[in-house]
Amino acid sequence: MSKPIGTEVSLASDHAVTAAVTLGGTVSYLTDIVRSAPFRRSGASVTVRGTIPYEEGFLQYVTLDGTDPETFMNTVTEQGVDVDITVIDEDHGRLQVQVSSEQPQSMLAQRGVVVRSTTVRPGGTTLTLELPAKNDLRAIVDELKDEFERAEVQSVFQTDANHEEQTGTELTAKQSAALQAAYHHGYFEQPRKNSASNVAAALDIAHSTFLQHLRTAQQKLFEPRFE
Repeated sequence: MSKPIGTEVSLASDHAVTAAVTLGGTVSYLTDIVRSAPFRRSGASVTVRGTIPYEEGFLQYVTLDGTDPETFMNTVTEQGVDVDITVIDEDHGRLQVQVSSEQPQSMLAQRGVVVRSTTVRPGGTTLTLELPAKNDLRAIVDELKDEFERAEVQSVFQTDANHEEQTGTELTAKQSAALQAAYHHGYFEQPRKNSASNVAAALDIAHSTFLQHLRTAQQKLFEPRFE
Protein backbone atom coordinates (compact mmCIF):
# COMPACT_ATOMS: atom_id res chain seq x y z
CA MET A 1 0.00 0.00 0.00
CA SER A 2 1.34 3.45 -0.87
CA LYS A 3 0.18 7.00 -0.21
CA PRO A 4 1.28 10.47 -1.33
CA ILE A 5 3.49 12.37 1.08
CA GLY A 6 5.26 15.70 1.13
CA THR A 7 8.92 15.81 0.22
CA GLU A 8 9.89 17.04 3.70
CA VAL A 9 8.07 14.40 5.77
CA SER A 10 10.30 12.43 8.14
CA LEU A 11 9.75 8.72 7.57
CA ALA A 12 9.99 5.76 9.89
CA SER A 13 12.72 3.20 9.27
CA ASP A 14 10.29 0.59 7.93
CA HIS A 15 9.20 2.84 5.07
CA ALA A 16 10.75 3.77 1.76
CA VAL A 17 10.16 6.65 -0.62
CA THR A 18 9.19 6.26 -4.26
CA ALA A 19 9.43 9.46 -6.30
CA ALA A 20 8.96 10.41 -9.95
CA VAL A 21 11.46 13.09 -10.95
CA THR A 22 11.62 14.72 -14.40
CA LEU A 23 14.95 15.99 -15.68
CA GLY A 24 15.39 18.57 -18.44
CA GLY A 25 18.12 19.16 -20.97
CA THR A 26 20.45 16.51 -22.33
CA VAL A 27 20.35 13.76 -19.73
CA SER A 28 21.89 10.84 -21.65
CA TYR A 29 22.58 9.52 -25.13
CA LEU A 30 18.86 8.72 -25.37
CA THR A 31 17.83 12.39 -25.16
CA ASP A 32 19.02 13.30 -28.66
CA ILE A 33 17.65 10.04 -30.06
CA VAL A 34 14.08 10.78 -28.92
CA ARG A 35 14.41 14.38 -30.15
CA SER A 36 15.16 13.18 -33.68
CA ALA A 37 12.60 13.66 -36.45
CA PRO A 38 11.48 9.99 -36.68
CA PHE A 39 10.73 9.86 -32.95
CA ARG A 40 8.98 13.24 -32.90
CA ARG A 41 6.78 12.29 -35.85
CA SER A 42 5.63 9.08 -34.18
CA GLY A 43 5.50 10.42 -30.61
CA ALA A 44 7.73 7.52 -29.60
CA SER A 45 9.44 7.16 -26.23
CA VAL A 46 12.14 4.96 -24.74
CA THR A 47 12.00 3.31 -21.31
CA VAL A 48 15.09 2.00 -19.54
CA ARG A 49 14.13 -0.98 -17.37
CA GLY A 50 17.55 -1.70 -15.91
CA THR A 51 21.12 -0.37 -15.78
CA ILE A 52 24.06 -2.45 -14.55
CA PRO A 53 27.83 -1.93 -14.53
CA TYR A 54 29.54 -4.11 -17.10
CA GLU A 55 33.20 -4.22 -18.10
CA GLU A 56 34.28 -0.58 -18.61
CA GLY A 57 30.75 0.79 -18.98
CA PHE A 58 27.11 -0.16 -18.47
CA LEU A 59 24.40 -2.38 -19.90
CA GLN A 60 20.94 -0.88 -20.24
CA TYR A 61 17.76 -2.82 -20.96
CA VAL A 62 15.50 -0.68 -23.09
CA THR A 63 11.90 -0.93 -24.31
CA LEU A 64 10.68 1.14 -27.26
CA ASP A 65 7.14 2.52 -27.38
CA GLY A 66 5.75 3.83 -30.68
CA THR A 67 8.73 2.84 -32.81
CA ASP A 68 10.79 -0.21 -33.76
CA PRO A 69 14.38 -1.41 -33.25
CA GLU A 70 15.33 -0.64 -36.85
CA THR A 71 14.36 3.03 -36.50
CA PHE A 72 16.20 3.22 -33.19
CA MET A 73 19.38 1.71 -34.64
CA ASN A 74 19.22 3.88 -37.76
CA THR A 75 18.94 6.98 -35.58
CA VAL A 76 21.89 5.83 -33.46
CA THR A 77 23.96 5.39 -36.63
CA GLU A 78 22.94 8.77 -38.08
CA GLN A 79 23.84 10.56 -34.84
CA GLY A 80 27.09 8.67 -34.39
CA VAL A 81 26.19 7.49 -30.90
CA ASP A 82 28.89 5.16 -29.55
CA VAL A 83 26.85 2.22 -28.24
CA ASP A 84 26.52 -1.49 -28.98
CA ILE A 85 22.96 -2.74 -29.48
CA THR A 86 21.57 -6.26 -29.20
CA VAL A 87 17.94 -6.83 -30.19
CA ILE A 88 16.27 -9.01 -27.56
CA ASP A 89 12.71 -9.02 -28.90
CA GLU A 90 12.05 -7.23 -32.21
CA ASP A 91 8.25 -7.53 -32.00
CA HIS A 92 8.09 -5.89 -28.57
CA GLY A 93 10.93 -3.41 -29.08
CA ARG A 94 13.21 -4.77 -26.37
CA LEU A 95 16.94 -4.03 -26.65
CA GLN A 96 20.18 -4.40 -24.75
CA VAL A 97 22.38 -1.32 -25.11
CA GLN A 98 26.01 -1.27 -24.00
CA VAL A 99 27.30 2.24 -23.30
CA SER A 100 30.68 3.39 -22.02
CA SER A 101 29.72 6.74 -20.45
CA GLU A 102 28.30 7.35 -16.97
CA GLN A 103 24.50 7.32 -16.87
CA PRO A 104 22.12 9.09 -14.46
CA GLN A 105 20.99 5.68 -13.17
CA SER A 106 24.54 4.67 -12.24
CA MET A 107 25.23 8.08 -10.69
CA LEU A 108 22.17 7.73 -8.46
CA ALA A 109 23.02 4.13 -7.56
CA GLN A 110 26.28 5.38 -6.05
CA ARG A 111 24.15 7.48 -3.69
CA GLY A 112 22.01 4.55 -2.56
CA VAL A 113 19.09 5.35 -4.87
CA VAL A 114 17.42 2.61 -6.93
CA VAL A 115 16.10 3.73 -10.32
CA ARG A 116 13.17 1.45 -11.08
CA SER A 117 12.55 2.86 -14.57
CA THR A 118 13.46 5.80 -16.79
CA THR A 119 11.16 7.07 -19.52
CA VAL A 120 12.73 9.37 -22.12
CA ARG A 121 10.53 11.68 -24.21
CA PRO A 122 11.37 14.81 -26.24
CA GLY A 123 10.07 17.01 -23.42
CA GLY A 124 12.08 15.43 -20.63
CA THR A 125 13.35 12.33 -18.88
CA THR A 126 11.30 10.93 -15.99
CA LEU A 127 12.97 8.64 -13.47
CA THR A 128 11.09 6.56 -10.92
CA LEU A 129 13.32 6.51 -7.85
CA GLU A 130 13.23 4.37 -4.75
CA LEU A 131 15.06 5.71 -1.71
CA PRO A 132 15.59 4.27 1.77
CA ALA A 133 13.87 6.28 4.48
CA LYS A 134 17.20 7.62 5.72
CA ASN A 135 17.88 9.28 2.38
CA ASP A 136 16.97 12.91 1.95
CA LEU A 137 14.93 13.30 -1.22
CA ARG A 138 15.49 17.04 -1.26
CA ALA A 139 19.26 16.52 -1.20
CA ILE A 140 19.05 14.07 -4.11
CA VAL A 141 16.91 16.49 -6.13
CA ASP A 142 19.33 19.33 -5.39
CA GLU A 143 22.19 17.20 -6.71
CA LEU A 144 20.20 16.47 -9.86
CA LYS A 145 19.55 20.20 -10.31
CA ASP A 146 23.27 20.82 -10.12
CA GLU A 147 23.97 18.11 -12.68
CA PHE A 148 21.15 18.70 -15.17
CA GLU A 149 19.27 21.63 -16.66
CA ARG A 150 16.12 20.96 -14.64
CA ALA A 151 14.89 18.56 -11.95
CA GLU A 152 11.25 18.59 -10.88
CA VAL A 153 9.51 16.20 -8.48
CA GLN A 154 6.27 15.01 -10.09
CA SER A 155 5.03 12.73 -7.30
CA VAL A 156 6.18 11.20 -4.04
CA PHE A 157 4.84 8.12 -2.29
CA GLN A 158 5.61 6.49 1.02
CA THR A 159 5.71 2.71 0.68
CA ASP A 160 6.30 -0.16 3.04
CA ALA A 161 9.87 -1.41 2.79
CA ASN A 162 10.15 -4.75 1.03
CA HIS A 163 11.98 -6.79 3.65
CA GLU A 164 11.81 -9.89 1.46
CA GLU A 165 14.29 -8.26 -0.92
CA GLN A 166 16.70 -7.45 1.91
CA THR A 167 18.49 -10.80 2.09
CA GLY A 168 21.92 -9.35 2.82
CA THR A 169 23.19 -11.20 -0.22
CA GLU A 170 25.88 -9.45 -2.22
CA LEU A 171 26.44 -10.50 -5.82
CA THR A 172 29.59 -9.70 -7.74
CA ALA A 173 29.24 -7.42 -10.75
CA LYS A 174 29.54 -10.41 -13.10
CA GLN A 175 26.96 -12.43 -11.20
CA SER A 176 24.53 -9.49 -11.19
CA ALA A 177 25.09 -8.91 -14.91
CA ALA A 178 24.41 -12.58 -15.70
CA LEU A 179 21.25 -12.66 -13.57
CA GLN A 180 19.78 -9.44 -14.97
CA ALA A 181 20.71 -10.35 -18.53
CA ALA A 182 18.98 -13.71 -18.13
CA TYR A 183 15.86 -11.94 -16.85
CA HIS A 184 15.72 -9.22 -19.50
CA HIS A 185 16.51 -11.63 -22.35
CA GLY A 186 13.61 -13.87 -21.32
CA TYR A 187 15.78 -16.80 -20.26
CA PHE A 188 13.46 -17.58 -17.31
CA GLU A 189 10.25 -17.35 -19.35
CA GLN A 190 8.32 -20.39 -20.53
CA PRO A 191 8.92 -21.00 -23.34
CA ARG A 192 12.33 -19.36 -23.20
CA LYS A 193 12.75 -16.27 -25.36
CA ASN A 194 16.51 -16.75 -25.59
CA SER A 195 18.86 -19.63 -24.85
CA ALA A 196 21.86 -19.52 -22.53
CA SER A 197 24.07 -19.38 -25.62
CA ASN A 198 22.23 -16.30 -26.92
CA VAL A 199 22.44 -14.49 -23.57
CA ALA A 200 26.13 -15.35 -23.26
CA ALA A 201 26.75 -14.00 -26.76
CA ALA A 202 24.96 -10.74 -25.84
CA LEU A 203 27.35 -10.42 -22.88
CA ASP A 204 30.30 -11.43 -25.06
CA ILE A 205 31.29 -14.24 -22.71
CA ALA A 206 31.52 -18.01 -23.04
CA HIS A 207 28.38 -20.10 -22.60
CA SER A 208 29.94 -21.96 -19.66
CA THR A 209 31.04 -18.72 -17.99
CA PHE A 210 27.53 -17.27 -18.22
CA LEU A 211 25.99 -20.39 -16.66
CA GLN A 212 28.58 -20.42 -13.89
CA HIS A 213 27.85 -16.79 -12.93
CA LEU A 214 24.09 -17.33 -13.22
CA ARG A 215 24.03 -20.46 -11.06
CA THR A 216 26.25 -18.88 -8.42
CA ALA A 217 23.96 -15.83 -8.30
CA GLN A 218 20.87 -18.02 -7.96
CA GLN A 219 22.52 -20.08 -5.21
CA LYS A 220 23.39 -16.93 -3.25
CA LEU A 221 19.83 -15.64 -3.54
CA PHE A 222 18.17 -18.96 -2.66
CA GLU A 223 20.29 -19.91 0.36
CA PRO A 224 18.95 -17.26 2.80
CA ARG A 225 15.38 -18.31 1.96
CA PHE A 226 15.75 -22.06 2.28
CA GLU A 227 18.40 -22.57 4.95
